[in-house]
Amino acid sequence: MNTYKLEKIIEEFENKCVEWNNKYDNLFFVFNNDLKKLKKEDVKYILIGDNPGNIEADKKKYLVGPAGISARIFFERYFVNNFTKEILVLNKTPIYTNVTDGLKKIDELILQETQKYIVLVITMLYKLLKKPVIISGFAGCHKPKGGFLNEKSKNENAVGKFFFSELKKNDFGTGNMDLFIIKHFSRMSIFDDFTIKIYDDYVKNINYNILEAIGKQYREELFS
Repeated sequence: MNTYKLEKIIEEFENKCVEWNNKYDNLFFVFNNDLKKLKKEDVKYILIGDNPGNIEADKKKYLVGPAGISARIFFERYFVNNFTKEILVLNKTPIYTNVTDGLKKIDELILQETQKYIVLVITMLYKLLKKPVIISGFAGCHKPKGGFLNEKSKNENAVGKFFFSELKKNDFGTGNMDLFIIKHFSRMSIFDDFTIKIYDDYVKNINYNILEAIGKQYREELFS
C-alpha cells in the first residue's frame, strides 16, 4: 500500500472492500464514498467509528445515521466548519451489521483480517496527514475497572479486540499525543465524560484542548 498519496490509500481501501465482498459473499463490506471527495489540505481529523449500520450500508457513507448526526453536531460545534470536508471517517471494520453487537456472529478470522487492515490504513493516513486520530467507541473492549482487552481475550463482547491490539503496536506522535479515544456518539454517550468544567474552560479559552480533556484517559489505559 502506498504511503505518500491520499488518493492511492483510499483507492486501495475501496479495492479491498470489493475483494472482501467477492471473497465473503455472505457478508457486506461497505466502503465510505465520502473518502473519494476529500482533499488532503482540507482534512483536520481522522475519526474512527465502529462499523457500518443500515443507513451507512444504504448510502455507502459512514456516520450518516443517528450516531453520525451527533458526531457532526459535536465536531462542527467545537472543531470544524464542515464535517464532510474536514473529517476523514473510517470504521474499525467495514463489515455491515444492523447493530455493533451483530459482529459477534462474524468469524473471528474475518474480524481480525479487516480490523488489522483498517489499523494499517489509519497508520498510513496519520503518517501522511499528521492529523489527530480519534477513536470513537470501545467495541466491547474497555474493561469496567479500566484497561482494554486484547486479541487473545475470550470475551464474546470484545468485537474490537483485534483493532485495539493492533492499534497499540503503533505510534501516534510523541507519547501518542495525537491519538484520542472517546466514548461512542450513539445515545450521546460521549457526553458522559464531558463535564461542565470542560465546557467552561473551553468557553473561557478558545485554545482549550477538549480532545485532550476527554480522550486522554482511555488512550493512557490502552498503552499502559
